[in-house]
Amino acid sequence: MTIANWISIVGILVSLGIAAWSSYQTKIATQLTSRPYVSIYNEVFDVTFTYKSIAIKNFGKSSAVIENIQFIQIDNSNSYSKEIQRAFQQLIGGTLAPFQKLSTAIPDDYKSPIMVLISYKDLNGKRYSETFILKTDMTHRFHRITYSKSSDDPVAIAIKNSAASIIKNLK
Repeated sequence: MTIANWISIVGILVSLGIAAWSSYQTKIATQLTSRPYVSIYNEVFDVTFTYKSIAIKNFGKSSAVIENIQFIQIDNSNSYSKEIQRAFQQLIGGTLAPFQKLSTAIPDDYKSPIMVLISYKDLNGKRYSETFILKTDMTHRFHRITYSKSSDDPVAIAIKNSAASIIKNLK
């Protein structure tokens, strides 16, 4: 074999190696973009009054099967903590579809931090585990501004404030 043949063989082997590596990287990127991403978070709605809830949502592009929800830190002296735990324990064994969200309301005066460990798997059986810290008092110092004119009656004020709150939450 001549040197030209060896150079051709090396070139072919290098090209095959690059193609295999590129294919592997594409496979990994596809898996990362199509996996489920389950998160639990505080949600606050401001529509003429403040409404707080804790939500769990699958932000990923594939379904997630909830295997375990463990409350690592929660104020057990608060009677509502048991309700929060019971609500989320019902999700174990269930499936969250992509972008599906479930939430439970919490009282406005509930201000204890919550730490939650969520374990879930995708439909191929690959397991994931995430820990979240929910600071339930995070928005208690935020102030709401209401709009009114001295000539407005109470119904007009309520309608204007409701419309402004809805528009704010839609943004």
